[in-house]
Formats: sequence, structure tokens, C-alpha cells
Amino acid sequence: MKINGLLKSKKLLKIFLGSIIGVTLLGFVGILWVILGMYSFLAQNDRVEAEILVVEGWLPEYALEEAIKEYKSHPYKKIVTTGGPIDSTFRMHSNGTLHLQLPDSIDTTPSASRIMVEAQGTPLDRTYPHFTLWVNDTICVGEASVWWTKKRYFFPLEPSIPVIHSVHIKYDNDAENDSDNRDLYIRNVKINEYRTSYLAADMVYEHYSAYSKETIAFSEKTMAETAAFYLKRMGLKDTEVTAVPSPPVRVHRTYTSAIALKEWLKQHNIHSVNVLSLGTHARRSCLSYKKVMRDYEGVEIGVIALEDKNYDPDNWWRSRRSRKMILREALKYTYIQFFFDIV
Repeated sequence: MKINGLLKSKKLLKIFLGSIIGVTLLGFVGILWVILGMYSFLAQNDRVEAEILVVEGWLPEYALEEAIKEYKSHPYKKIVTTGGPIDSTFRMHSNGTLHLQLPDSIDTTPSASRIMVEAQGTPLDRTYPHFTLWVNDTICVGEASVWWTKKRYFFPLEPSIPVIHSVHIKYDNDAENDSDNRDLYIRNVKINEYRTSYLAADMVYEHYSAYSKETIAFSEKTMAETAAFYLKRMGLKDTEVTAVPSPPVRVHRTYTSAIALKEWLKQHNIHSVNVLSLGTHARRSCLSYKKVMRDYEGVEIGVIALEDKNYDPDNWWRSRRSRKMILREALKYTYIQFFFDIV
């Protein structure tokens, strides 16, 4: 009896140890899949022979340059840009100046006036974005280094400045590397009791990119219009680019953009598109567009994922920032795939 009990104990121990080893191996394989396969899975490339190239309006300039290359190397009829109203936060992605021309109603300022700038930024090498604040082109009223969370910075105005026609925010320490960017984000500007934003005023962003070292005036109020503006500035003709804006929503922006695009496609009898997106956003974009288009008979939806230069796709798991971005994108894709549908 003792021998049988001992044998049974040894057998149970082997089963237990085998189970632990099996679970450990499965966990190891799962971790390897996440590290090696998640990026390529989410950054889907599945191009079709399409009439229209759809460009998501939030893409950065380098991605828009790639969009032009894609457009010129295939027989597309047109580029269509999508996206809703621009967020009230303006991203200064390179050294330059944000000019705000103010309305006549706040030209005269009372005594003890001040300007409030609400801003935040992304650090690089433990250094945060720095800006100087100017009024009326030539008068510097202060400077500030921002923090990673939004904060209000107050700049008192001297009584010798009785009238303010314009406010200028000069960003002067931009930097980037292979995985991070130091960017300045301006949320709003308040002069005494008047609150504005770059959309509420006549805004000019004077920045220095591969395409321009001169002032760029924005009248565009949506991401679709802004992307179309840049594409035309990069050399495309007006007839080659069409902006299809979508209405303002707090969530499901890609889905809402797809609904606006479907109506445009139906109006123009278009039945094949390639959606050009960035990195791991591509699969979710493609899924959203396919769900919206499923009642549009005969339409083909392809997707093209451009490389996201904010991180190294082969080593995304080494950076906290890229880990957060990709895992969040995976969760959003899972939600769209299994829990979100047309209402």
C-alpha cells in the first residue's frame, strides 16, 4: 500500500510539474508572439487595385510625402483626405512661431492686464519644450519651459502696452531621435477675460520643415482640410485632392470619417479604395471602414500601413512610449472587432 501510494504521489508530482512547464512554455510563446508579431499584425498591408487613395488627415508630414509617392506610382484617380474638426490643442512639432491675430474687441487692454497660455509638452533627454511669448510682433513679455501635464503660464503686461493686436508663441528648442520627439502643445490663450485658440483667431504657423521656411496660414478647421492643404503645398494639383470632412465626435473618429467617406463614394460612384494609415493604426482603420461599407455593394477596401517614425518597429517593446501606444491600439482594435458595431 505504501509503495502504491508513493507511486501515485510521484505520478501526481510529474503531472503537476508537467503542467507548470506547459503553462510556462505557453506563456513564453505568447510573450514572443506579442513581441515579434503584434506590430506586423496591427500594421496591416493589404493593398487592392483602387480608384481612390484615402489619406487619414491626422498623418504627419513625412507620411503625407509617402502618400504622394503612393499616389504617383499607382493609377489612382484622386487622393481623398478624411478627418473631423481639429482638436483645440495645437501641436508645434518643429521650431517656429504660432501667430495669433486678435479681433478688434480686445485691442484695448485695461491696467493690470495679463496673458495666460495653457500648454504642455513631451520631453527629450530630460529637457522639456521652451517658448517665449511676444505681443505686437516685437515686444517680449516672458518665457516658460512647460511640463508633461497641462499647466497655465501667466505673463503680466506692462501699462506701456495699451493695445494688443497680436500674440506670438515662439518655440525654440525642438529636438528628436529615433523614438521620441520634443513637441510643444498649445491648448489655449487667454488675454484678460478673452479666451481664444488657434482656431478662434486668424492663425499662422511659421515653422521650418522640409517643405517650407515661410509662413503658412491656416483657414482649415478639420483634419481632412489640413491634410489636403499640405498635399497641395507639396505639389499636387487642386483637382488631385479632395477633402471629405466628418462631423465632430468625442469618440470613434475613424468610424465617423468612414461614414462621411461612404456618402462621398456613393455620390461619385467609386467602388474601390486603399486607406493609407500609419503603423499599428492601419488594421483598426481598415476594419472600421469595412464595417461601415458592408452595405455598399461591390466596394473593395484595401489598407496600406506606413512606418511610424516615432519608434523602431522591430524593437517597439523596448520603449515605454511605444509599448503604451501599441498595446492601446491593440485594445482599441479588439473593441472594434468584437464589441462595436453599426448602431
